Amino acid sequence: MSFFFHDKKILCPFCFNVVYLNQTPFRCVSHAKLCAPVPDQVLIDIWNDNRPTGQVIFRKDAKFNINSTVCPKCNQITTNRLCPYCHSSLPYAIGDFNNYIFSLVGAKESGKSHYLSTLIKTLKEGVSENLNFNFSASNDETVKRYNDDFFKPIFREKQTIAPTASVLAQKNQPLVYNLLLNGKTIFGGEKIKKGASLVFFDTAGEDLNDSNIMATLNKYIYLSDGIIFLIDPLQITDVRNKLLAKHVDPSILPNQNTPTIDVIEKITNLIQRGRLLRSTSKISIPIAVAFTKFDALSPLIDNQFQITKKPKHLHGFDITDFNSINSEMIGLLKNWNCHDILNHITVRYKYYGFFGLSALGNSPILNKIVNAIKPHRVEDPILWLMHKNRLIKKVKR
Repeated sequence: MSFFFHDKKILCPFCFNVVYLNQTPFRCVSHAKLCAPVPDQVLIDIWNDNRPTGQVIFRKDAKFNINSTVCPKCNQITTNRLCPYCHSSLPYAIGDFNNYIFSLVGAKESGKSHYLSTLIKTLKEGVSENLNFNFSASNDETVKRYNDDFFKPIFREKQTIAPTASVLAQKNQPLVYNLLLNGKTIFGGEKIKKGASLVFFDTAGEDLNDSNIMATLNKYIYLSDGIIFLIDPLQITDVRNKLLAKHVDPSILPNQNTPTIDVIEKITNLIQRGRLLRSTSKISIPIAVAFTKFDALSPLIDNQFQITKKPKHLHGFDITDFNSINSEMIGLLKNWNCHDILNHITVRYKYYGFFGLSALGNSPILNKIVNAIKPHRVEDPILWLMHKNRLIKKVKR
């Protein structure tokens, strides 16, 4: 990173404060025998993390080298840059590429944690090869939290994930990933042409029922570059009635929570206030409205629909596939008497898309995943958001 950009400012992907790169502290990463770890009061206050860690190093002059500093106690070089406000370790490549904040929101029990669990795995394993990009965790905290909170219970223990705790009860950092996209040079070789830091949040459903919590602690929603709004179709009265008319086992139907339209309206109001928008202004944040648990809806879905087929996002975002699914979902919403949801999204948002997916591919029984996990179309919403943010190109079939 050139010193000509020493005063570049970025948005911390953890606390969303504006940070100047030449004003960031660093953390010593030397072995404990060289430099004894100490508690970091900022980590304790912000993240409830009281584990001893490396010394925080504040620099006096960083005009010509903003990428590293020397610990005055052990005399070792460190490149572990911190946010000056929350002391989270910033991604090493921060400042080289843009940060893209994608918020994952939805009402209580809409399947956010299960979705995030299978989405990350799908992006790392299958989709990255098809679209020629590298998708990897940006820090150790992301690796640990994903493995402990998302991957382990689903893929190893075959257990469903407990509902996300309210932000008042937990202070989890978001999951931050680096996305590097390969491309051709003018001479026919390959190089990394684009990059981004992707930030994912898993918001507790009950927090979306409290406008005060949303306004003070969930500000990342209105600072997002894209929103994935998950809806549990089994909460929709018409869907439940249609399934019961098909003699579906009533035990698969969850208790009905806050009406979906109420949650959507609260999110819209939060964004308008946070971005100081006029009531007549459309929201320009792309919103992917995704209906989860589609495996449970098979009695209601025509098996000729495109949404029942596997996606074919090769070398870009398949816009033909998207247009078909978006149209099918709009038709289903009308059939399910969800005119309020459809009207709100199409009137209040400038860019929107409707999706259907299944994180697990089957319904758990008594919190146990008894069948093979087969995610279906979990990547569609995030790839659409990447396309709308010009990270990947669209292709037509």
